[in-house]
Amino acid sequence: MEVPSQASWVIKKVFDGAKTFSNVNGNVFQQANFSIKRMYNALRGDFVKVNWRKMTCNNLAPPKCLFVTWLAIHGRLPTCDRLSKVGIYCDQMCILCKKENETHSHLFFTCEYSKVVWTGAMYWSNMNINACNWQIVMQYIQSQCNQNTGTHHMSRMVLSITQYMI
Repeated sequence: MEVPSQASWVIKKVFDGAKTFSNVNGNVFQQANFSIKRMYNALRGDFVKVNWRKMTCNNLAPPKCLFVTWLAIHGRLPTCDRLSKVGIYCDQMCILCKKENETHSHLFFTCEYSKVVWTGAMYWSNMNINACNWQIVMQYIQSQCNQNTGTHHMSRMVLSITQYMI
C-alpha cells in the first residue's frame, strides 16, 4: 500500500520500516525460530571492524576522556594547525614546550613535556610501548590490550586519561 501524502510523519515512518523489514535477506520473519539477534545483524549488514574500537568501546575512562580520545584518533583535535586551516589564527608555538609548532603529532609524540607525561604513565601502568604515532599505539592496544581482564581495562583507561590530561 502506498503511503498517503497527508499521513503524519509517524505513519510514514511505520510504512518505511515495513519496507525495510520486507527487504531483509533470508526473510527472518518466516522462520520458525525468530531471533532478534539475526534480525539486527540482517538489518545492520556487514562491516569491517575498526582498529580503534578497543580504545573507545568498553573503556572505563570518563566519557570526556573517551571523546578526546576519539577526536585524537581521528586527528580532529583543535590544535593550532587545524584551527588556522579554518580561519582561526592563534600562536602556532606549542603551549607546553614553546619549541615547535603545535600539531597533532607534536602535541602527543614529539613534545618534550608530553613525552615525560607519556613515559611516566606507561611506567606506572607497566606498559612497554614506544609511542611515536597513533598507528603504533593502536597496534599496541590490539596486540596487548585485547582481552577483558582488569589489567587490559586499566591500560586502555590510562592511555585515554593520559591523552585527555595532555
